Amino acid sequence: MKTTLLLASLFLAPSAQAQEEPDIRVAAFFRATPTGKEHRDGIRDACAALRAGERIHLVEVSYVDEREGDDLLELMILGLYDADPTTEVVEKVDLILGPTDSGVFLRGKARQDEWAKSDSPPVPVISSLVVAEEPNEPEDWFLRTNVDVVKRTGAIYDHLNKRWVTSIAVVYSNTEFGRIAEEAFRDNFSPLQESLYRAFAFEPGRMRRQMGDVLDVRAEAVGIFGSREDVVSGYRELFSQNDSIVKYRPILFTAIDIRSLYEDVDDFHYVSVIRPESDEGMPAVEVADNVHGLSYDTTKLVLRVIGQEPWNPEEFRTNFTANVLGGLLDDARGERTGMRFAGWQNDAKVYVYHMEEGAVTHVAATDVGLVDKLRHKVAMIFRRYGLWPAAVLIAMLLTVIASSLNDFRRWYGGSTLEVMRSRHLLGVVLLQGGIASILYVYLCETGTLRYDGLLPAVLVALSPSPILRTTLVRIGGRPIGFSDVYDRALKSLTRGYIVSRYKRVDVNIRFVAYYNSYEGLRRRVDQLFRKLPNTDEVSRLQADFEAKVANTKDKFQQRLACAEILVQLRTWQELKDMGLVRRDVPLNPPDPQSFINRAVNHCLKRHLKDKIQKTIRRELQGYGSVVVQHYKNKLRDAGTDPRDELYAMLQFLALRFGYGQDELIAVGFLPPDPERPDAIHNPKGHVARAVEHCMSTGLAADEIVETELKSSPDSARKKLREDVAAAATQADQLKAVFTYLVTRRAYDEAKLVTQGYLPDDEDLAPLDFEAEAGTGAETTATAERTAEDTAAPAEDEEPQPGPAADDKAINPPKPSGAKTKPKDVSPS
Repeated sequence: MKTTLLLASLFLAPSAQAQEEPDIRVAAFFRATPTGKEHRDGIRDACAALRAGERIHLVEVSYVDEREGDDLLELMILGLYDADPTTEVVEKVDLILGPTDSGVFLRGKARQDEWAKSDSPPVPVISSLVVAEEPNEPEDWFLRTNVDVVKRTGAIYDHLNKRWVTSIAVVYSNTEFGRIAEEAFRDNFSPLQESLYRAFAFEPGRMRRQMGDVLDVRAEAVGIFGSREDVVSGYRELFSQNDSIVKYRPILFTAIDIRSLYEDVDDFHYVSVIRPESDEGMPAVEVADNVHGLSYDTTKLVLRVIGQEPWNPEEFRTNFTANVLGGLLDDARGERTGMRFAGWQNDAKVYVYHMEEGAVTHVAATDVGLVDKLRHKVAMIFRRYGLWPAAVLIAMLLTVIASSLNDFRRWYGGSTLEVMRSRHLLGVVLLQGGIASILYVYLCETGTLRYDGLLPAVLVALSPSPILRTTLVRIGGRPIGFSDVYDRALKSLTRGYIVSRYKRVDVNIRFVAYYNSYEGLRRRVDQLFRKLPNTDEVSRLQADFEAKVANTKDKFQQRLACAEILVQLRTWQELKDMGLVRRDVPLNPPDPQSFINRAVNHCLKRHLKDKIQKTIRRELQGYGSVVVQHYKNKLRDAGTDPRDELYAMLQFLALRFGYGQDELIAVGFLPPDPERPDAIHNPKGHVARAVEHCMSTGLAADEIVETELKSSPDSARKKLREDVAAAATQADQLKAVFTYLVTRRAYDEAKLVTQGYLPDDEDLAPLDFEAEAGTGAETTATAERTAEDTAAPAEDEEPQPGPAADDKAINPPKPSGAKTKPKDVSPS
């Protein structure tokens, strides 16, 4: 039995060995470059890894350029290619896996019908690297298994577009692949983006001039469409010519897998069908790039179709197109590249990678957030132009600040330093700066300007001010256009700027209105209008002011209108320099309206109406019947309500005679301020009035010293006598005496009246309230009054305080010999 088996095995051995001989001749057709060799190695590895590879006799056919590739392809299809010239037998190739150039493949496909009519049977040609947008058809003998260039360029374009890359330059080889890749990439752009896209063709290996053009354009991203050798050559040319002070570092990208070039290029974005590592159990395969993976997966599919069936090219082509390209095989998915077919095209997903410093990072295809886009955009600008954009930004900022300051000072008063320190200038700067920035970015992003253009940037920064002051049309006298919006914006900033200067701006306005005449305020307003430099702004301000004054007949409201303009456009110190506010009045004075209301409440509780009337009677001594009639009209308008009567009286004291908070406290119409114990009486006012009274009565300073200091120590009398003796005039002697009594001995108004140094209100003659306006006897003092006081006002007009010739008078002067309140007393 054993002998029989041994003999059988010896007899049958040659037959079995003959069946295991490879029976299918497959040509690995590639260009003699590192890329082509990767393609050959992928075919080798697949044949060695799969059992069906035992049937394959691999013939390696390489070519130097596309012309030689065209010739060799024709010879192999016609059965004329002799792989071994030493033999006399030319063995026909059964299947061609290649070529690696799109040009050779496309020209061969165009001749497939011509070759099919030859005596030699057709040869299937399957390329794993061709990316031309040339669809596979059922009757084709030329088939490709790579992802087409449209999908590849679309993936890299989406990657750039999501990061707001707008300016792009592409250099492409003047080959079939380069031309179709550039055309496919260009098709992604909208018409608005075409002006920002530049393309430069180069002959393989000669890219110096094209990279010089790229340096002139300085696009945000630069693509190189060619072979892997072209990518290396373009990278070296770009950075060898980039020797300027401002280094140019664009985003570099290509549509092919260049993972194997990590030692030759850096900071590059590329696309690949090699799956990235993930947490879903799909680790990346350690291959040089997707050339090897595509060749491997394509060869694997070919071997699966061949199977164990006898070789027949027609049946193979039919099975390959129907089963593989039709996507009917469950295992048609490539294990290394994710290869899968739908609609007879490789529908594998394309991934974008970033290679930097030898490390490869997968770039996720998710949407990029707004903050990341902005950060990426800023980084790209500085990569293109170095630090020039920073200098341009500083120049634009200074220009906008200067332009905004010019507009701001045309509307508001104050020194340049004060305005610069105001946070409200920031509003105008932001408004103008925002418009300038939007305009400048738009012009740069559309290719009209560049981010490193200093002079154009300054001109753009100057443009918002004239744009905002533009009036398109006027309808009914009202401007329609940007100027109207700008006016409203500046008016809204006015309030904030005023409030920043004054704690309570309404109080400052009322203070100026209470203690200045309308004529004086109006004169200052007219002077201010004449000094403003901008005619349009003067016209606008003056029109608003005149309308406000014309719409009211109330003199106090007219005063308020004047005061509002002055307070808006001049600082408190400037108002003091103009004589509208006393120099000892603080920036935030007491509110006249507030302390008058408090005085009304106080006088109402203490029944001080009679005392107020006596005070007014004293103040009106020496004034004509016109002023008396005006006072009578005020009381008549107030009615019979006690509160309204008191308010009319106290307001008359404030408006007509300048009574402030301290004056009302001094005469007892306001309680002392608990926070200001020194404000119980008015020392300066008492001294001045006492000096005036004693001068009129002939009371000497020495006599007062002997009377008031008879019980005081000799040292005190001696010191006071020395001060009196040092005084040059009688008035100064009396002032020294009363200053001592008021400040050192605490003499108040009542004490001074008791001692006879001040007049008693009871001694005043009653006013003639029955006199008609403009009639009655006038005293000698009245005849000496100024034209303002003698002019008869209208029935509803309020006589104004202060002399017409002097705007500085907060308290009006009294006629000679009249009992008067001191001139230097004002609310503090």
